[in-house]
Amino acid sequence: MLEANELCFPNNIVDVMAARVKQNFDVIDPSGDTVVIKRSLTVSDPDQSIGIVPVDWAPKGQPEIGRKPNQFEVSAQAYTIMLQALINDMDEDRAIRRHSLFSTKLRRMLYRDTVLLSALAQLEVTDSDVREKTLQYGIRSQQFLVTRKDSSFQYLSVIEFYLETQISSTT
Repeated sequence: MLEANELCFPNNIVDVMAARVKQNFDVIDPSGDTVVIKRSLTVSDPDQSIGIVPVDWAPKGQPEIGRKPNQFEVSAQAYTIMLQALINDMDEDRAIRRHSLFSTKLRRMLYRDTVLLSALAQLEVTDSDVREKTLQYGIRSQQFLVTRKDSSFQYLSVIEFYLETQISSTT
């Protein structure tokens, strides 16, 4: 069986984000009610949940000769990470207000938290003679969804976060 104990992109992005989001929201809400899960959220997840999961990888640009061992591999890559923020509440007005605050705090954290931004900027993985490291990152969009489950209102926001990396030879 494949042992998954080696750091690699995009799971290292998710690990850094999940740890920092939990720390940050435990300060924002000392009750510890925020649950951070490294997977997509489901309708049965608890109130005040945040799900973080990689959803996409794409090569960027064209291959560049001489930058890495395989001349056909592109030197820039882009990962998409989905961050979901869920509020379950029986009171619709309260659910709207709580979700607005919850989703805004998460989005602002992705722009302003210096600890998180520094950690993301320093991500680097070396595999054999190839190094992959963070080039740039940011938010593409945030979508808002609402549904009703039983007697509860579920408000969900989905942030599409991207992180681009650069591949280079270590030799």
